[in-house]
Amino acid sequence: MPQLIFVPLMQGAINRRAGARVWILRQLGVSAVDTRAASAERDRSDGKRIDRVLQLNMGVYKFKFSMNFLMNICSHLQVVAALLIGGWMVHTDQLEVGGIVAFISAVGRLNDPWGDLVNYFRDLSLTHVKYSLVADRVNQLSERWTSVPIDQRTVFRVEA
Repeated sequence: MPQLIFVPLMQGAINRRAGARVWILRQLGVSAVDTRAASAERDRSDGKRIDRVLQLNMGVYKFKFSMNFLMNICSHLQVVAALLIGGWMVHTDQLEVGGIVAFISAVGRLNDPWGDLVNYFRDLSLTHVKYSLVADRVNQLSERWTSVPIDQRTVFRVEA
């Protein structure tokens, strides 16, 4: 249950960093193509952008590894709790050792699909962030395209 709390929060932080990283990389690409900017000024701003991308990447990795660490802690704490509580119940003759073994086996079988589900959620949310960035850019371009009068548009033809 604690995983239901910290996984979405940490994934939201990862998504924000991934979106910022993509945006900065796009600015860096535009800066590389733009020949009007002064060379020294462009190099300084590009260096700052590259440093920021590195910081964002490290932040993403820290959150990913922290999330994996917390998920591992939660899954192992379940086994420890089963052993402690089950051991006490065996000691007081309320449960047999087979019950503890069955419970630990069930916990192990639940943790694998849960990890797969979290990985799917992580991939889905990162894909959603990247898709929304592309969709926003396409919408900006289409708005710019529709604002130009028809007689000023350039038509490209491919002749065979």
